[in-house]
Amino acid sequence: MTDTTTTTEPFLQPHFGLEEELRAIVEPVVAREQLELVQLQLVRGQHRDLLRLSVDRPGAGVTPGKGVSMAELERVNRLLGDLLDVEDNARKLFKERWELEVGSPGVDRPLTKKSHFKDVVGQKIKARLRLQKKSLLGRLDAVDDGGVIVDGERVAFADLDHAHVIFEFEKKAKPGHGKVGAAATPAGEPRAPKQPKQPKKGPRSPTSPSDRA
Repeated sequence: MTDTTTTTEPFLQPHFGLEEELRAIVEPVVAREQLELVQLQLVRGQHRDLLRLSVDRPGAGVTPGKGVSMAELERVNRLLGDLLDVEDNARKLFKERWELEVGSPGVDRPLTKKSHFKDVVGQKIKARLRLQKKSLLGRLDAVDDGGVIVDGERVAFADLDHAHVIFEFEKKAKPGHGKVGAAATPAGEPRAPKQPKQPKKGPRSPTSPSDRA
């Protein structure tokens, strides 16, 4: 039986239905690897489901370049692929076929928990407001337990639909010139490539241990 207990920080937007069931399965595994589940998305197709996960090291938003490694992503992908196979056979979670993608949040990292906002104070963010159906773009000035202040405007967490960081290229002087140009390489951590697909049933390929056909 899967251990669904977790002491991890709750998401600002709760998951419901199958997404919540999947969160309860995968989040303890991610936490045991000393990582954090940043985002969970379930895309349901007619015959195939896609479970897309973003994971990172806790607090990675504070120090760009110190995020999750490819080796860690591959290990989490393998662990969760095996576990979800077992759970799917027992509970029939997915449709005929399913895939699992595990990656890093990327430089435009989603802000899904209160601590994520605290990590990026001073950076530019874009937030979608729930009731007003508009987006707020600006510098994150401050964060408290009840909400955030963006360019002097206070927004309660309860009014946020979703938010993410707006990546800004570092400016640096070109050698021998006084002009300032954009850095060629982003300062934030790169997006991880898609992880091996996880179809539902069948023998495991010796060259692709996480594939299921």
